[in-house]
Amino acid sequence: MPLLEGVIDRNGTYQFLDAAGKEGSTQLLSPREVNVRREKPSAQDLLVPLIAKLVKDNEKVIVFRNARGPAQGCAAYLSRDLGLQPATEAMERLPAGDNSSASTVLRECLRGGTAFHNSNLTREERIVVEQSFRDPKSTLRVLAATTTVAAGINTPASTVAENLKGFSHNSSLDATLNLTPGTHRVGIFSAGWDNLVQQYMWTGGAGFTFPLTVGLTNCPTQGDGIIVCSPLNDTTLGSSVLAWAVAQLTGTNIVRMEVWVDGVKKFSTFGSNTLKTKLTLATGVHKFEYYVIGADGSKLSSSVRARVK
Repeated sequence: MPLLEGVIDRNGTYQFLDAAGKEGSTQLLSPREVNVRREKPSAQDLLVPLIAKLVKDNEKVIVFRNARGPAQGCAAYLSRDLGLQPATEAMERLPAGDNSSASTVLRECLRGGTAFHNSNLTREERIVVEQSFRDPKSTLRVLAATTTVAAGINTPASTVAENLKGFSHNSSLDATLNLTPGTHRVGIFSAGWDNLVQQYMWTGGAGFTFPLTVGLTNCPTQGDGIIVCSPLNDTTLGSSVLAWAVAQLTGTNIVRMEVWVDGVKKFSTFGSNTLKTKLTLATGVHKFEYYVIGADGSKLSSSVRARVK
């Protein structure tokens, strides 16, 4: 079955390419259904009403997230907010014994008709989730997952939601994407406060897609700011870590670039827009902060976290 790709904006309009590659659009949600659910706009504002509609239409839905924590959290808030029938048969098949924190959350999700699938679960728990989701008679309707669920597993989901990766209230967006190696399609969309997406597509307008290949051989700048090329956010690395970033400042010269790890300055460059060095770090999660300082005293920063094994 061909995969129909599209994107839904905060006005509830779904823009897509049909099987023939022709652009189309339809109104999936009323603008009144898209409400800010937390302190500021987030992917939940769209996901909750959209998935509620899809499940009501008797569809099974997979929501792909880029890391274990977001997948688990997504299943948890959907379980609370959707009010689905409990997936009792899946709960009864879960292995008994001392439960990990992830196992406890999984049981809470199943009580609300959702589940998650990631490497925090045991092999037996993942098998129960997979089999229950494939079972057409199961009340497990929604699955939030990392790419582990796509490794050779056939699922009956008719809708796959790939979640929002970055959000900004401003005219620029700076987001780090944690992607597996390979070529990906990344969509960038802009919208005004009236929630109307101004249409860019390939020929012009305000949303566009482009191929992105993970595993950079160069690290070009794109306007003022810092682009962190390495390490990527939320990745696991060996003890020798490549710290690599490039910067650009308009209207002034770059005096210095610095990289700090866990609050300690590790390396500096002077008069260059590129910082690139190898760092030997202890096992654990580290925060990498990159700074660029201009001759006029301006200072920009960007940070990521990565785990050293």
